[in-house]
Amino acid sequence: DNQFMYGVAHRHGAGAEAAGQIAAESIGACRTIFAFNLQHSQVQRYTQAIASSRKHSVSKALVFGLCFGFSQFSMMGAFALAFWYGGVLQRAGDISMPHVLRCIFAVLTGAIGVGEVFALAGDQGEGSKAAERVYRLLDAPRGIDCTGASGLPLELVTGRAALEEVTFRYPARPEACVLQRLQLGFAAGQKVALLGATGCGKSTIISLLLRYYDPLTGRVLVE
Repeated sequence: DNQFMYGVAHRHGAGAEAAGQIAAESIGACRTIFAFNLQHSQVQRYTQAIASSRKHSVSKALVFGLCFGFSQFSMMGAFALAFWYGGVLQRAGDISMPHVLRCIFAVLTGAIGVGEVFALAGDQGEGSKAAERVYRLLDAPRGIDCTGASGLPLELVTGRAALEEVTFRYPARPEACVLQRLQLGFAAGQKVALLGATGCGKSTIISLLLRYYDPLTGRVLVE
């Protein structure tokens, strides 16, 4: 059950996350979108992403509703069964009313506990999805050892840098190619402005120069 609830929450979260990213990008780059008349394309992208999330939301609501209904049925059914059978035993003279009430409250407490377990199934699915993302990030292989002593220390840095045939994809988004065979050079003391739309790779170039990441192909040279 937990695996099934986790799968439903995971599919719903992926669609909602994609739609949220599109909305955040559109709001942050609203001037660029209006300048190039991209409103309809952004609305279409968001609609497609939210349509997938809506489909999984309906499945999620159905599954959670069934689980909640089953938990309430278990509690009320156990309560009704205990009253009925207690009345049968009391009529036969096999048990007294205080014993009937004690048994009923014991059964009711157990049924409430079962109901609480099923009521938390949705939170368990969301928590499992979040934990899976955290552990995937922690277990991801690290190609750069920022604490190591290896490497060539530079005695003099004038500021010359270059990117030669650099191709790069972020590890968290391997399907999106941010830079493809980029050729770029910076002379010492030169002032360079990087311009472009959101997501074109401006911050990525700075991150590569600072070696927050390594390129997939090509070389990043300093001095």
